[in-house]
Amino acid sequence: MLRAGPRSSEGRQQHARETGERSQEEGETERRDQEEEEEEEEEEEEEEEEEEEGVGNTAASDQYAILS
Repeated sequence: MLRAGPRSSEGRQQHARETGERSQEEGETERRDQEEEEEEEEEEEEEEEEEEEGVGNTAASDQYAILS
């Protein structure tokens, strides 16, 4: 009959270390992803504010100048 997981205490300790390392790596990855998402949201908000103020909308003003 097959047993789940390692049998020896050394094997269990190794398994626990590996599992803990994976959990820590996954947590760091999730944290980085969340930070990147927050930065992107901030950049989008800044771009929207600049567009509302007319700053950073040089393409539209250049096009207007060409047409006039």
